[in-house]
Amino acid sequence: YLRMNRPPLPYRAPLPHRPPLPRGHMLVLIFSVHLVPLGQPWKLAMNLNPSDGHITHYCHAWHEDVALGHAHSALSRDFINRDVRQMEARYIAIVRHRTGHPTAIKVWKFLEPGLSLLARFQNMNPGRNQATTPHTQRVILSSTSYSDPVFDIEGGLALNWNFGNNGIRVALTGGHLSAADSGDDRTVGLGGHLSCSPLTCESSNPKWEHEISISYQTAIGSDHGGGMTVVTTDQSYAIYVSQDWPSFPVGDQLTLFIAGVCVCVYVCEC
Repeated sequence: YLRMNRPPLPYRAPLPHRPPLPRGHMLVLIFSVHLVPLGQPWKLAMNLNPSDGHITHYCHAWHEDVALGHAHSALSRDFINRDVRQMEARYIAIVRHRTGHPTAIKVWKFLEPGLSLLARFQNMNPGRNQATTPHTQRVILSSTSYSDPVFDIEGGLALNWNFGNNGIRVALTGGHLSAADSGDDRTVGLGGHLSCSPLTCESSNPKWEHEISISYQTAIGSDHGGGMTVVTTDQSYAIYVSQDWPSFPVGDQLTLFIAGVCVCVYVCEC
């Protein structure tokens, strides 16, 4: 058998010894190939489309035990799978995509096991949690016209990054992480608000709500409160979690569940 993305199985059955065939005889081998799912698959927890008319900003939905959107539009609009966000997760993947067609993939391992994604986003006070190792997988399939806050910055994931009256739900540790008492508006990432109480999630000025920021007071897409400079995009950002898989399969189309498999080849002598 061949095994992808997993260490070898602890036991491999030895091939039986057989004497040489007599002259004039033929050995016929029949192969049977089976794809066998291994462990918990990658599951879609959230999707952010920064141009669908709905703003999933810092103070909306990230910390709430809610569902958002529908399965049939999970990769074309903002989406939250309530059940998946309640599950324990050891790995997290962010996939940039165009309506389900991946353009970039990154995977990280959480430093603290045993927590759900929802529990991690509910830890807002004190927040400022550097939550993962540096990325364990990075695949760039196509580039963007803007500086990507996830794929153009190195490091691990910083969650619930609050600074002054600002908050960013997902930032990268290799980028600018503002001091707790700073109001410099320079930390960028997913799920932002530049005028709120980030420890309690109270919005004080909705014009600074935004879904994805890329630089100082600059957002991509149309989903923002009106105070941000805007860069157009046709990209969305999907967040997947898994308990078992340290790498994310690279394919042409995303789905709600993406399973890792082993390819098992059975041989029969006739």
